[in-house]
Amino acid sequence: MIALLPNPLFYEADFCFKGEVVLKKLMRDFRSTLSICSSNPLKTESGQSVVEFALMLPIFLLLVFGIIEFGILFNMKLSVTNCAREGARYAALHSEESSLESTIESRVRRLAVFGDIDVAVSFSNPSNHKSGDVTVTVTAQANALTPVGDLLFSNGRLILTGTVIMKVE
Repeated sequence: MIALLPNPLFYEADFCFKGEVVLKKLMRDFRSTLSICSSNPLKTESGQSVVEFALMLPIFLLLVFGIIEFGILFNMKLSVTNCAREGARYAALHSEESSLESTIESRVRRLAVFGDIDVAVSFSNPSNHKSGDVTVTVTAQANALTPVGDLLFSNGRLILTGTVIMKVE
């Protein structure tokens, strides 16, 4: 079905002689012509949004999973540093204990909210724990939780380390 647009000059000339009847006919013809043109299946763009969505979905998911992975790793890094800080604080306040290193390690392992961690305690003055500084280093291994983490880290694992140095009181 071919849609022909009405000739505005023809209707304008008739309008001068016939009045409002021709104007109503012009509007009716123009509306029917628009509806015929808009229902043409060759001119629709209904699949365009699906294609755009399919192109943008992987980029969007990569961004969302990256944000999630970064947030989880940042939380784990804060936890590792907090464990080291608590261990150093305990060592600074309880420097007179005889088995201080093993006590610090057990305290730090109790505070850890994730699995396997390594704790290293060292004193700047090993002969006299009451003077000098204490250094506590906590190391943990973080596994990737999303596919983005597998892409960014080797073998999907990242080593997180927190080190705190405090003056022994």
